[in-house]
Amino acid sequence: MIVLAGAVVIIGPWLLGLNRPFSLAPALILLGVCGVLSAILLWRYPEPTGTGLPPSTGVWLLFLAYVGIWTRFGIPYDSDLQLARFSGLLLLFWILSQWGARGDRWKWLLGLLLLSVSIMAWYAVILNARGSNMILWLMERPDDYGMRASGAFVCPNHFAQMLGLFLPLSLVLAVYRGCGLPLRILGGYTFLVSLYPLLLTQSRAGWIGALVGIGLAVWLMASRKGMRHAILAALILLAAFAGVGFTLWHTSEIVRARVEKTMKGDVRLQLWQDTLDLIQDHPVLGSGPGSFRFAYHDYQHVMKNYLDPEFAHNEYLHFTAELGGVGITLAALAWGVLMIALTRRFWKADRDRDRVLLGGGLAALAGTLAHAAFDFQFNIYGNAVLIITVAGLVCGVTAPIRSDRERKAGAARLTALLALLLSAYVLVTGVRYWGVTRVLAGADAATRSLSSADAEQLFSRARFWYASNWRIALREADYLRKRSAWNRNPEMRERQLNEAEALYQQVLRANPWEVNARYGLSGLLWIRGEQEQALDIRLRLAEQRPFDAFLQAEAAVALDMMGRAREAIPYMQKAWILARDETYRKELNKLKAKAKRAAPAG
Repeated sequence: MIVLAGAVVIIGPWLLGLNRPFSLAPALILLGVCGVLSAILLWRYPEPTGTGLPPSTGVWLLFLAYVGIWTRFGIPYDSDLQLARFSGLLLLFWILSQWGARGDRWKWLLGLLLLSVSIMAWYAVILNARGSNMILWLMERPDDYGMRASGAFVCPNHFAQMLGLFLPLSLVLAVYRGCGLPLRILGGYTFLVSLYPLLLTQSRAGWIGALVGIGLAVWLMASRKGMRHAILAALILLAAFAGVGFTLWHTSEIVRARVEKTMKGDVRLQLWQDTLDLIQDHPVLGSGPGSFRFAYHDYQHVMKNYLDPEFAHNEYLHFTAELGGVGITLAALAWGVLMIALTRRFWKADRDRDRVLLGGGLAALAGTLAHAAFDFQFNIYGNAVLIITVAGLVCGVTAPIRSDRERKAGAARLTALLALLLSAYVLVTGVRYWGVTRVLAGADAATRSLSSADAEQLFSRARFWYASNWRIALREADYLRKRSAWNRNPEMRERQLNEAEALYQQVLRANPWEVNARYGLSGLLWIRGEQEQALDIRLRLAEQRPFDAFLQAEAAVALDMMGRAREAIPYMQKAWILARDETYRKELNKLKAKAKRAAPAG
């Protein structure tokens, strides 16, 4: 089971950060299997001695219970998947702290992790030198990122977070004794080869997280020698950071360009303003797990640059928006309990190994929490898995061994039963997620080829895999609407329109923020000849989504088709300004010419 968990931890980040169905689904399945095996082992052999549950487990269970309650009222499928992701992380935390920390397993796992990080660092440097924006053989990095290094991640910020997580830990492993010579060598090597690619990421959040982590690591290890050393270390760190910053400002065009961009204003500030409006409307319970990317658009008034921001680029605001004050309080309490417990262990530690792991681990986690104020690494499963791995190994290796009286077989079996339930949920959700994504991919191919029998069969199979996935109904409704437009049989066409309308309404009951379902309903009304009602929907969509060029253009097209070219001009003009698409410019010129010809008649 440690091998399976290790595969998720080490291979996962190489697969686009476990942020695609083809990699996330197997990761959930493997974590579920690991959890089941661990639960069975603990039930079969409830050892009277051991480390017990890792710190903050109880609070994390409360957090999961809260998210679980939300799944009954939130957006189906999206909230289920979010609960499975959180549950998988808690299982990984427990598994690594219990079994990964035994013997020398943690050394092998940590060593392989450091080796993987160093290889990805070299990979990023080589790609940058070659001027390539490929991510393995899987895809090209989006043009928006330019030549910013991202390793095997899509986004450079997430690659920077991974480097920032291991920089303080590898530095402490290299400088201080206690974890053996192989880890000291790997730690030093990983630290050195990670610095330059961190610069190449051009990630300001990554730089901040790394500075916080490295600075705290140095200060913690120095403070063990007394207050004088702590004060001296703090002064040296301030001088060193100032010197490094001054040098990079005058020698590095990358640093200077990124800092100047920040000083001119960052898009995150606009995004955060809109997110605060969302939070203000849902302050206690939030809008629901996995709902941000849908709910946000109703509050998008300041931020113009992103059409579809999936995350708030600030984990604290993001989870407050989705889970409300209750959810963010539970999450903050869990992290607080964990950090306090590890800090207490650090000051009490009398073994070199524990001091090294606790000092480096605390610094790594603190740097991650600083990075989280500007990014969304907890929503990128590959990053979240690495964070939990560091926390789990540090908790397990440094945990005090409890006596026979402190741990009873009954408590161990209760833990095993709870772990089995969580594992079963993660495993089943992972299998269903894998199945539905594969079947829907086939259904999309069938709809493109206009193979009606295959498409209908595949939509039915998709519902078998995950009936609560509202995206199935949305895609089937779009398919039926498009087919009805070409159907010359009135009865069959009306039946298709009725089925499509029922499916669109089903989507809106599951996810009232889904704009594509509302747009689809307008298309149905247009086919039925109810143009006024269709136009009303499109105009309201254009008003609600003022920065969506497609919806602005569709409103203009609808107005034009109803002979209202002059009224259509502002919408098409806005679409052209937003997207700078030549198609919109040509349509705008046509509308202006048409309005000009119609002027004398008016």
